[in-house]
Amino acid sequence: MNEDVIQGAMQNGLGSMKQAAGQALDDGELEMKGKAQKLAGKAQKTYGQVKENTIGRVQQFGGYVRERPYAALALAVTAGIVLGRLISIDRPRVVYLRDR
Repeated sequence: MNEDVIQGAMQNGLGSMKQAAGQALDDGELEMKGKAQKLAGKAQKTYGQVKENTIGRVQQFGGYVRERPYAALALAVTAGIVLGRLISIDRPRVVYLRDR
């Protein structure tokens, strides 16, 4: 686990405690602050999980490139051609005709 996941879980827990305290004390402002902190904690935890997953995928892809460099090159060229075609599809085709 990375730091964002741990901090997000802590923020989520603190937000839950604030929310519960706000409900017990009938303090709407404290309850709302708790909900906001809880939501921020969930967002930070999710960010940390996505970050971990992305780093793992990049490392996995790096291993693939080292093991099969020509296949990786072919994949990159193919992806470039496909993206180029997709980008150029929306362009209007203009044909200029000259008078003779």
